[in-house]
Amino acid sequence: MQLFDLHALLHLWRLTLVAAGLALSGYASAEVTEQTECNISVNMPVVDYGKNYRSELPLTSDNSRSFGKRKLTLSIVCPSEQPMRLQLHGEKAQNDFLRYEKGYVKVEILQGQLDGKNIQFAMLGADNIPTGSPANNLAIRPNDRFAVTLNNQVASGTTLNAQIEVEAILPDNSVRVSDFTSFTTSMSVELLN
Repeated sequence: MQLFDLHALLHLWRLTLVAAGLALSGYASAEVTEQTECNISVNMPVVDYGKNYRSELPLTSDNSRSFGKRKLTLSIVCPSEQPMRLQLHGEKAQNDFLRYEKGYVKVEILQGQLDGKNIQFAMLGADNIPTGSPANNLAIRPNDRFAVTLNNQVASGTTLNAQIEVEAILPDNSVRVSDFTSFTTSMSVELLN
């Protein structure tokens, strides 16, 4: 099992997404053995929204405040071809998005390439077969299982590069000048066997 952790912290008007580390462990199976561990990384371990005033944060349709969208590049490098089936882990908010204390984080996986070829993404069913139509962009939520696809099939390869877009959103009443509360969340992306 390969995990990449991404932590989000909010200190007053500052949101920081921090890649806390890469946890690698061997997992013996017919597909992935201890000798073929894959490396999972992100290009930008810290995303800093900087200092913002409440009035600068746009209101969303649900009367919340958005800290804006940020893009990270997810890279998975394996020594041999692996089926690129993934799962997002994290605590769910009431609206099924990634929980962010009183708010939530929207996560979307965008345009990617597998071994230099453009790919699409699709949700996975219980049988590890893609469900629905593959798409260039896929909104994912905690516990969602999804796959890289080529020709409507789960694709195998050695090098995956994909963009992940995150948008942190807090209720309007949580973003006040007098607030000195820290908000945290974490998520991980797992390469499934």
